[in-house]
Amino acid sequence: MADPIIEQLAAAVLAEVATVTEANNYNVTLSDVVRETRIAHNPRHLLAVIRQDYDDEIGIEHGNPAIITIPVVWIVTVYILNSDRDTTAIDKLMNIVWADVTKAVTKNWNDGTSAIDTLSYGWQVMAPQAFESGDGGYNQIVCRYRSLVRVNENDPYTQR
Repeated sequence: MADPIIEQLAAAVLAEVATVTEANNYNVTLSDVVRETRIAHNPRHLLAVIRQDYDDEIGIEHGNPAIITIPVVWIVTVYILNSDRDTTAIDKLMNIVWADVTKAVTKNWNDGTSAIDTLSYGWQVMAPQAFESGDGGYNQIVCRYRSLVRVNENDPYTQR
């Protein structure tokens, strides 16, 4: 069975973030790009963890069948565990990581052919958030993006 439209878009977001490597002309190479699971919390330097959340209420357009518009927030958390010998400011590294991830996610928003563009519309960059672990062992930069997904009210596998 095919995946619902939102799941197809999640796979497209993961694929775009996975392109963040120095070989692809970015400033950093992410160590891994994964979807969030509950198996274990194992932060590693430049690990990107992708999850989604929902924003606001679903919009409904009348029709047969009705069309629902789902505002989805895509959250890409990247862990920063630089060495004690690294003299690069943590904020600088977080800024670079945020810029690289944002460049990857947004590069195909309006090309009309990529999965990230054709499965959603109304993309926007949201403000990033920075966090430090309670023990000071690592930092996180949380990159956030909002998109709208339109599907049949009675069939989330059918894009509208």
